[in-house]
Amino acid sequence: MPLISVGHEPTLMTRTPEGFAFWMTIAGKLPVDAVWVWATAECLRELDPSKRNDADAALEVVNMYREVIENAASAKFDREGTNPADGLQEGRPILFVRSDDVP
Repeated sequence: MPLISVGHEPTLMTRTPEGFAFWMTIAGKLPVDAVWVWATAECLRELDPSKRNDADAALEVVNMYREVIENAASAKFDREGTNPADGLQEGRPILFVRSDDVP
């Protein structure tokens, strides 16, 4: 099942791996179930290497490439699901989006 954007504001994640994260929901799942989609800093740098390496620039990249990140997250979720070893955010699974997950 694909993931659906809910327009959640990205949150700066300072623990390893650094990056930005936001909620997406699982399509067709009732009751609604959420996944914490975490785009790593490495992924964001690969998406736009012209940006400086800081949180403000990374947030700009997330906002500019949000659809690309969401599509990559949805495809990865369809292909692999979540990995329990990646942990939980507020009791929900985390799905890391890394540079090799985006086209």
